[in-house]
Amino acid sequence: YHCMRGPKFGFRGNSFLLRSAFQHIDVDQSGSISYDDLFQFVRGKCSALDSRWRSNMSALRLEPNEQYDARTCTMLRPTLEEIAWDPETIRVLLKQALQRRDLHPTDLLKAWDNDTSKISLHHHRMTLSREEFCAHLRTLFIGDDGSTALWEHEVKYVAQAAFYTALGPRGLHAHGGDRMLNTICHGPPDSKTVPPPLSSPLLSSPLLSSP
Repeated sequence: YHCMRGPKFGFRGNSFLLRSAFQHIDVDQSGSISYDDLFQFVRGKCSALDSRWRSNMSALRLEPNEQYDARTCTMLRPTLEEIAWDPETIRVLLKQALQRRDLHPTDLLKAWDNDTSKISLHHHRMTLSREEFCAHLRTLFIGDDGSTALWEHEVKYVAQAAFYTALGPRGLHAHGGDRMLNTICHGPPDSKTVPPPLSSPLLSSPLLSSP
């Protein structure tokens, strides 16, 4: 990128501005940019690419895989109310939902990070707080009748545990998003790093207890 700026782009300005532009495009801080990243930067938020990305994000749904039912000898898809919830279940369903829409964990952070507009261009780094993670995850558990009973009574506490188990109190950033969705969540976070959780029998279950 830096080597091409002179002969190809004819850029003769301050190299600091060029570095800042690159960092702005490189939203996951990986040190490289994809075609989609560059296309979105050049065309702006009104591009067809951005519209397609927003459409895919709005269509994100948590859907358990079909399972074989021995009684009926057919493949049936359980509802969200019928499955057992733990941090690994959240990870798997989120990962599958992103894959079905051809999305990446970074796309999830871009959509769910409410504070990106407040971050300086020179220090752009997406970080998802526990509040942001839980608030947006909650929207995926709103039933057709508008009910959030499953979230309020069960999944909310597991989501908090999953967030801290994978990442601790510092927040979910781009690389952490990959780690969270591509590795199994093991055990609870250190009690010293987690604020007192809301009262829930789920948090004292063997699943979330130390070995």
